[in-house]
Amino acid sequence: MSEWIKHIGRILLLVGVVFLFSIIITGNVSDMPSAITPALAAVGASPFVPEPGFVRLSFTPPSPQGSGTTITPQPHNTAVPTHAPTEFNLQIPHVAQLVELIPYHPAAADIAHNTWRIPIRLLELAIHNNETIDFVASWLTYGRRGVIDPADIDVSADFIPGQVPHFLQWDARWGFTYYGTEYMAIAGCGPTSLSMVAVALTGNTAYNPRYVADFAMRNGFIEPNNMTRWTLMSVGSPHFGLAVREVMADANAIRNALGRGEYIIASMRSGIFTTVGHFIVITCVNDDGTVNVLDSNSLILSRAWPVSDILPEMRNIWAFRLAD
Repeated sequence: MSEWIKHIGRILLLVGVVFLFSIIITGNVSDMPSAITPALAAVGASPFVPEPGFVRLSFTPPSPQGSGTTITPQPHNTAVPTHAPTEFNLQIPHVAQLVELIPYHPAAADIAHNTWRIPIRLLELAIHNNETIDFVASWLTYGRRGVIDPADIDVSADFIPGQVPHFLQWDARWGFTYYGTEYMAIAGCGPTSLSMVAVALTGNTAYNPRYVADFAMRNGFIEPNNMTRWTLMSVGSPHFGLAVREVMADANAIRNALGRGEYIIASMRSGIFTTVGHFIVITCVNDDGTVNVLDSNSLILSRAWPVSDILPEMRNIWAFRLAD
């Protein structure tokens, strides 16, 4: 009889452990039967209490003032998206920064709940360039796309004759592929800029950013640190049927080139457009003397700019036209 009692006791103990484990996982202390708490105390344990860094967001989160661990949606977004979870552990790297972005970029909730599934470099991209949040969240749909055939990418809908298509390096069609050892979304400004100009001048939509990136990689136009060499513009661009010349860093020289129907690619130093190095496309000069910029890394910065604002940051300038 004593053996049966011991056997039953073991079963009850196992059931109790499973029950307590489920409570710890869910954090639902309020559902814990009152009889369990004394039993925990008897063995030196205590009910689960969420750590200070754990935040549970309601559908109308409280104000971020104070602890800084909760958020308040803007009027146009009065609830955390229903497709997104409402609990976040702010002690996990990057989560706290992403949670702060949810009121303005709902897809940040998807990223914050799946940081373990998304590469760190893409998490950093979303935090440092909020325009890329939807793109980074799409990793959960597209997954790793390290290799892709450029012929499978169709940009024909992006091309309008007489206009320069605005390609973004963080477009999901190629942004998750590699440029050197880095993602196109992060390091692909050079090939993406040249792609814009090549498609605009030739009308050949096969010259998409992935195609140009592959060409650059095969022909040594990329540095070991994944930066694009200037020779991609000066030496590599004729491969795409383009004629290229360098332009003086002078406002009138830039306006004159644009006035002749040439498109410009400029290598930029740290400043408005970048903290390290970057390429931008300049498409035309406006009646007020400003020039239109297409930035492969930003929709916001792609607009008319006074030449005097961007000229000091230009390291080198190339003007392109269709080759004879």
